[in-house]
Formats: sequence, C-alpha cells, structure tokens
Amino acid sequence: MVASVRCMCLLIAAAGLSAQVAPATVAPFDWEQRWQYYLQRTYSWQRMGLLAVDTAFDHMTTSSRAWDRSPQSYAYRYGATFGSRILRNSVELGAGALLGEDTRFRPSRAETFGGRVRYATLQAFTGYHGEARRFAYSRLAATAAGWVAISLCQGRPLSPSRFAGGLGDGYLSHLQNSFLTEFGDDLKAAGRRMRLRVLGK
Repeated sequence: MVASVRCMCLLIAAAGLSAQVAPATVAPFDWEQRWQYYLQRTYSWQRMGLLAVDTAFDHMTTSSRAWDRSPQSYAYRYGATFGSRILRNSVELGAGALLGEDTRFRPSRAETFGGRVRYATLQAFTGYHGEARRFAYSRLAATAAGWVAISLCQGRPLSPSRFAGGLGDGYLSHLQNSFLTEFGDDLKAAGRRMRLRVLGK
C-alpha cells in the first residue's frame, strides 16, 4: 500500500514537471524573511496542531519496536517528530541561506484546477534561485536529516532501502504543505459555506 502511494506521488510529480505557471510575487527572501518563515513553519500554533494530528494518525496506524499505542508512547512520538522537524527546518534554513535558495511555498496564479495541481506538485520538489526555478537541494538535505533523526530515536537501522523509503515519505509531507498552500483558501471558503448551510450563520 505504501509503495503504491509513493509510486502514485512520483507519477504526479513527473506530470507536474510540465507546469510553468508563475507564482504570486513575494518579497525578497533576505535573512529576516528567511528567519520569520523558519519560526512560522517550526513553532506556530497552526503547525504544532497539524503535527499533533499527523502524530495521532501515525500513532494509530504505524507499528514500532520502540513505541506501542499508549498515551505515553504518543507523547514520545510527538516529541521525536517535533525534534525531527526542528532539525529538518534548521538544516533547510542554513543550507537555503548558503545556497541562496528560496523554498517558500506560495500559491500559483494558474486559472485551471489541473494547472494548480501541477504547480503544487512541482513546488514540493523545487525552489527559486533568484528568478530561476530549480531543484531544492536544501529541502533534500533537510528531508534526509529529519529521517536520520527520527530513525535514531526509534532505534531503526539506517539501511539504503529504508533511507530511500524515508525520503519518499518525507516528500509526501512537502506535497501536503504545497497543496495546503495552494488550496488552503478554497478549503476555508468551503468550510464557511458548509457552516452557513448547517448553522445558518
């Protein structure tokens, strides 16, 4: 099942390589902007809440030699995942500054649903160097560092096959962030319409 999901995501990513829609204009990514982006992605209450939900899903569906499904193990999972996030985002912060990469997720200006999907998929793997789009090496380094950290916390072996699978899982989270950035306002609008229908206000 997991392998099928990964293959599907790779196919979507391949289709996304044809997306050439320009993103919305954003402020230059100087150190102050980079630092604020890091703080928001790592410590904001919204991100902490999403992490709690993701951890709860893993807690109920993923078996581990280190943790069972007790409340105490949930706390351990959350702490390990949060620590991995801190390491991952810190690596991306430093490597991105060193390489001059802008890896911020941003909405597109595509007018069609397919164009938006392709853009959001491509964005999970790429960033900007100046005005040029290229593969985001700092995001790759961060994903690898986060996987190593969580594997060490779980006492799992660092084998090549597990490393490849870990990178695939890591990029699934990047796809999630990119799609939330692209379609987040649409989801909020849909939620407001549903609330109006149910509550009448």
